[in-house]
This record gives sequence, structure tokens and C-alpha cells, in this order.
Amino acid sequence: MKQFKLIRPMRPLVVLLALLLTLGLGACKKCNDPCNIDCDNYDPCCGQSPADASFTIYEVLGYKPQPNIVGFEVVDQPTDTIIFINFAKMVADFEADYYEWKVGDDERTWNTKDLTLRFGLIPYYTPVDIQLKVYKSTSSACFPNANDTAVFKRTLITVPYDSSKIYGKYQGFVDSKPNEPNFFQIETYKRSDGRNLYTVQGISRNCSINPSWGLEDYAIGYRSFYVSSLGTKLGCCHGLSAFGIVKDQELTLKYGSYPESQDSCQWSVRNDPYNNNRFTGRK
Repeated sequence: MKQFKLIRPMRPLVVLLALLLTLGLGACKKCNDPCNIDCDNYDPCCGQSPADASFTIYEVLGYKPQPNIVGFEVVDQPTDTIIFINFAKMVADFEADYYEWKVGDDERTWNTKDLTLRFGLIPYYTPVDIQLKVYKSTSSACFPNANDTAVFKRTLITVPYDSSKIYGKYQGFVDSKPNEPNFFQIETYKRSDGRNLYTVQGISRNCSINPSWGLEDYAIGYRSFYVSSLGTKLGCCHGLSAFGIVKDQELTLKYGSYPESQDSCQWSVRNDPYNNNRFTGRK
């Protein structure tokens, strides 16, 4: 007959010793995190910074579509020059305990991290000084030469529509047809009543948008723009909507449109897919 050995359960003391041994081995592992007080290279100044009042100015286009409708988003562009009709959004680059904005000769001050204003009444090309002063409690042990208060200034300039960098003809390709040369052209002109308008051509077959047909959905920035013929079918162009950014003579254009047909005004919102694509070209 085989003998079976009875295995007794481990005593509580033995379990405790095993647990302590495991924890002890884990504690011997070194960590490398200057923000972790348990690590050998812990730095008490980790994550801290002195007061910094630098900020960025963004041009905010006056018209923006709903991203869930056109399939892409219009993004505010950093710039110190804006088209006079658009908004300028000033955003502090760093967190602080206190913000104080001063704009030109305006006697008002604003105490938020970001500030959005329109400068449409300022004469073209007139420099406007924008100043941000911040207060942030700063550790003298970590930054012995720093102050709790910092000040930073930028200059904003407004320009007319025809000073935008976007106008011109761009030769390039769309992502869906990388081997087929394409183009996009946007030009401006002044109507008899003095209103600045524009024309758009390219991207898809029989695509030509002219505001005299009733198109109203557009916004022109210094280096960016948004156009759309979705609001009415008077602009047609297969329902083209597009957001473009120009940098160093290169245009990156995100756009959407309905499938191409002989008649660029014919599409079905219910049945036809709205396709998104991207065009990249140079002047």
C-alpha cells in the first residue's frame, strides 16, 4: 500500500516572512524618476518652474463649420498678423496664479489665461502692443535668480483682405490620386459696391465657385481660409468645403465633397457619400 504524506498548511509566521522577503527584494530595485521622492535621483525642484508670461496670438476665422458635418476641423493659426475682420485670441503659454492683460491704449485689463478680441476698428498696419503680466509663487531655493512676477509683450498688426497670403494657384496632388496632377486656385476681387469677394477653382472636375452665385460660407485669414458651397447649391462644385493653411508657399487643404458628376450641382444629401480628402500643392 502506498504511503501518502500529509502536507500541513504553512504557518502564519512563515507566510509573513515570505511576504517581507518579497517586499524587501522589491525595495532593492532602483528607480529613475526625479519627481518620485522614493527614488535616489529625486529632485525637489522637479516639475516646478519660475513665472513666465510668454503667450501666443492665434487668428480666429469669423466662420467655422461643424466638424461632424464636413468631416474636418478648422484650426486657429498662430500669427502676429491677422485680417482685420477676424478675431485675435491671446493664450498664455504657461500656468500662473494671476494674469493681467493690457491691450494698446485701452484702459481696461483682463485677468484670464486667454483673451479673445476683435481689432476691426484699428487702421490697417497700425501696430498694437499686447502685454501680459503674470504672478506665480516661485521657490527661491530652486530658482534663486527668478522673480514671482514676469512681463511679456507682443505686437499685433491688422491687414486688409487682399493682403492675405492665401491667394494664388497651387499645383499638387490629392491623397486619393497621388499620381494625377491637380490644382487649387483662389483669387480675390472687389465688387462694384466695394465688397471683397473671391473665386475658387480646381480640386474636382467642373469645380468653380463664384460668390456672385450666392455663396456666403467663407472666411479669409492671413495664412488660412475656409470656403464651402454646402450652404446653397448656387456655388455647386460638388458641395465642396475646404480648410487650407499656407506656409512657405505650400498649401495644405483638407476638403470634402460629393462624388463627381458632369453637373457639379447635382448630388443627393440623403444618398450620396460625403468624401474627405487632402490636397497638397505649391504656388
